[in-house]
Amino acid sequence: MNHVSKIQPRRVTLGRDVITTRSADAHLTMHEMDEALLRHQAGDWGLIGDADAKRNERHLRSGKDVLSVFRNGRGDEFAVSTDPAQDTTFIMGPDDHSSHKPKAA
Repeated sequence: MNHVSKIQPRRVTLGRDVITTRSADAHLTMHEMDEALLRHQAGDWGLIGDADAKRNERHLRSGKDVLSVFRNGRGDEFAVSTDPAQDTTFIMGPDDHSSHKPKAA
């Protein structure tokens, strides 16, 4: 059975480049990356807590970086981070994610 995502309004501009880390390339399928990008772009922050979700909402309004955390099909956490200053979105795999957890702002 194919899963079709509902089209969501874009809240996050991904930027000119989407960069994947080696860990993302090794641990995530293209489908998992595509789904995560669609969710991130729609403002679905995934597994982050309330404080970090509020941080994302503030950062979204002020043009700062936003971060989402998701799980792949094997249950590994990975992150999607958009940095408007660099006009870039990064997909970080499970090996990268722990060093890129959001910090309080």
